[in-house]
Amino acid sequence: MNTYLENIQKNQQFIGQHLPWLLDIQKSSLEQFIATGFPNRHQENWKYTDLTFLSHLNFQPLPFNHFENFSHILHPSHDQYEHQMVFIDGQFSAQLSKINALDAKITFTSIKDILLKDMTTLASYFKQSLHLSAGLASLNAAFLTDGFFLHILKNVEIKSPIHLLFLSTAQSGNTMTHPRNIVILEDGAKATLFEEHAVLNDTQTEQPVFKNMVSSFFVGHQATLNHWKLQAESRHTIHIAQTHILQAKDSQVNVQTVSLGAKMARDDLNVYLNDLGASCQLQGLYVLADRQHVDHHTRIDHHAMHTHSQENYKGILKDHAKGVFNGKVMVHPNAQKIKSSQINKNLLLSETAEMNTKPELEIYADDVQCTHGATVGQIDADILFYLRARGLDLKEATKLLVHAFYHEVLNNISTKDIHDYLQILVAKKLEDHS
Repeated sequence: MNTYLENIQKNQQFIGQHLPWLLDIQKSSLEQFIATGFPNRHQENWKYTDLTFLSHLNFQPLPFNHFENFSHILHPSHDQYEHQMVFIDGQFSAQLSKINALDAKITFTSIKDILLKDMTTLASYFKQSLHLSAGLASLNAAFLTDGFFLHILKNVEIKSPIHLLFLSTAQSGNTMTHPRNIVILEDGAKATLFEEHAVLNDTQTEQPVFKNMVSSFFVGHQATLNHWKLQAESRHTIHIAQTHILQAKDSQVNVQTVSLGAKMARDDLNVYLNDLGASCQLQGLYVLADRQHVDHHTRIDHHAMHTHSQENYKGILKDHAKGVFNGKVMVHPNAQKIKSSQINKNLLLSETAEMNTKPELEIYADDVQCTHGATVGQIDADILFYLRARGLDLKEATKLLVHAFYHEVLNNISTKDIHDYLQILVAKKLEDHS
């Protein structure tokens, strides 16, 4: 029983207190979570990532508008983007954001703002997203304070990337934030999103932070979504993210996730290929050191004929780091003529690093092309010897081989500025822990 959650329940200031439909959802969601508690290793999907310790840390939600003026904050990527929404500890900062230069056919605002202006649109999609998830998503629904809302009308294209920057300040101990994001791309719409999670003053605090995010993407007929995500949280942060992507006919989705930070991170990515011709490409890179623990769970549901999916996750681990990858492809009955490939490759740079990988195929149709595989290993000694025989020292040869290992994944990011930015951060992470 989550006693501290029950205490919060008695005093919680729900964001939906003036919206009966949302208030009912928030109260019932909290009751549901209190009944089930945090995930533990007895649940198959959480076999390698036990979160029950969170119930002993008494995380508290931050009050609405808790932060002061953060206009002095400068972040390396802050001035690079034409369209940007900034969140400080899960709450929207209008002072730091740039959201006024978009087409009139595009709604780009915070969840809190849309609740006040256009409840009908949000209510419909919010309720749809509730049917897709449970567990920690229920906790998110209960403590929802803010997030981003993007709605692009039919055949509208946003040519430059939208930057979504989530900054944590860790000003006080044992705090938790629960952003919820909703993106709607109508038929023929196109957009590129860069979602970045970073921390301020990481070297000056050891306060634990629990971030629990839920995102829902609704991608219409012939719509195209590129979603690049960087997780570079504090070394004291617990980062939990659950993403659901629902695709209509002939839609195309490209997702790239780069995980560098956090003490413990869990990223659940669920894609629903619901109609003919829908396709998705999922790419992931995680670089872990010290005692970091990162868990990537993906699930792709082929519900329709002629749908395609491609998945490629790579991990580099050293020291006592632990990684988890569980990728499941579900081919439903009558989903004939589909193509699916899934691969997970991992490079261990120390004898104490640990990787648990489990690619899965579950097929209920007979005319399909599906492949999957996984590898866990160290740098090939013969290739290392070959490079050293040609004049490279051990450090240079190792660096070259590691770069070649992850280069393929980052090269799938089509936005050059974002690709170059991530390339620098990955190289720095590897250099700092070489």
